Amino acid sequence: MTEVLVAEWDKFRKLASSAQTDHAVPACPNWTVADLIEHVGRVYYFFAEMIRSAKERPFPFSEIPGPQVGAEIEWATLGLKSLVDEIGSRAPEDFAWSWTNDKTVRWVERRLTHETLVHRWDLESALGADLPTDRALASDCIDEVITSFVQGRKSDAALPSGSVHLHCNDTEGEWIIEVRDGALDVRKEHAKGDAAVRGDAKSLALLMWRRLPLDGPEFMLFGDPKPASEFVAYGRL
Repeated sequence: MTEVLVAEWDKFRKLASSAQTDHAVPACPNWTVADLIEHVGRVYYFFAEMIRSAKERPFPFSEIPGPQVGAEIEWATLGLKSLVDEIGSRAPEDFAWSWTNDKTVRWVERRLTHETLVHRWDLESALGADLPTDRALASDCIDEVITSFVQGRKSDAALPSGSVHLHCNDTEGEWIIEVRDGALDVRKEHAKGDAAVRGDAKSLALLMWRRLPLDGPEFMLFGDPKPASEFVAYGRL
């Protein structure tokens, strides 16, 4: 997946290079293009160091030296190179810190690929661009946000009050989510839920990342909308 990560950064980089650094990014409130570049770069530097050091606890982002004004893209690109080098020097199952039970280099590689993808979409939205997205990658983005932020990260929100079925209508990808024994149970299968949400994979991923509203024209919503809206709000992003 490293090749996909690099490809997504290249798309992000080209979009960012075409924009004014003070251009607002509405999907990330109060952030500019420069802020978004710095955020992505800090994530690269952070996880490169976590892999390199095999630290079992995270360190503050504030310890990462930031970029010089006007050199944000070059700085973030060096962060990506450092990350890719660290991933390439390890086996996928080697230890790397994460907030989930999956503490492997493989998890980091997948997480950072989708971090870059989602923020590339944020840039597109801000700049009025629409670059192609691989449908299978978008479907995996849905699964990754469920794995890392819904199941893998403790949420302060109340559990959904019913079951939800998500269904990609442009590629493979189905999930049934329901509460069992006080926790969310997620299965990748076709099953009837109290609510069902259908849409293309990219739109469903953006829904899960709270970039699109559930009642938007991108989605077909069946059944009780309450558990669907509660499920979208549950993940700790």
